[in-house]
Amino acid sequence: MPDRRSDEQLVLATLAGEREAFGELVARHRDSIFAFANRRLRDFEAASDATQEAFIKAYVSLSTLREPARFEPWLLRIVERAAVSAARAPRREIPAGAVPPEDVLSAEPTPQELAERAELVQQVCSGLSSLSEATRRAMILHHVEGYSQAEVAARLGLTRAAVKTRLSRARSRLRRRRVTWRRRPKS
Repeated sequence: MPDRRSDEQLVLATLAGEREAFGELVARHRDSIFAFANRRLRDFEAASDATQEAFIKAYVSLSTLREPARFEPWLLRIVERAAVSAARAPRREIPAGAVPPEDVLSAEPTPQELAERAELVQQVCSGLSSLSEATRRAMILHHVEGYSQAEVAARLGLTRAAVKTRLSRARSRLRRRRVTWRRRPKS
């Protein structure tokens, strides 16, 4: 049964440590956020990535939201920035004989695809919340923001070896939780 609390109440509950509250925010807004990203990018995979990135950034930055009642507009600004970054990224080459992306993108995602995406976002958010603050920051800087290990080390005031160790341990922990990370190229 869906949670009947307002976005503001769910944001406050998340900040108080209730993980399920953010899962409800994801479930409530994932379709509109994905649709927004897909309209901007016209690329299903890029829109999926931008949606996932937006929810991760929202979760990590939730404490900076000044007006919890304005969660949705705040989230839309985050996904818009993610979409702009994705649009700037170099396009992948399509192998000869592959289905043109226009043919694939013309169809709306199936309910099963939407459910799989929502499950992935929830797994990533849950996985991130299981990490320490310092390790979570290193993961976000490296895997979401696209900084190199040396750049992450400089930003966090650590050695490159310490960052490498934190990232390796975090990826292992997330793998055990069945969350897979891909490094995003820096834009």
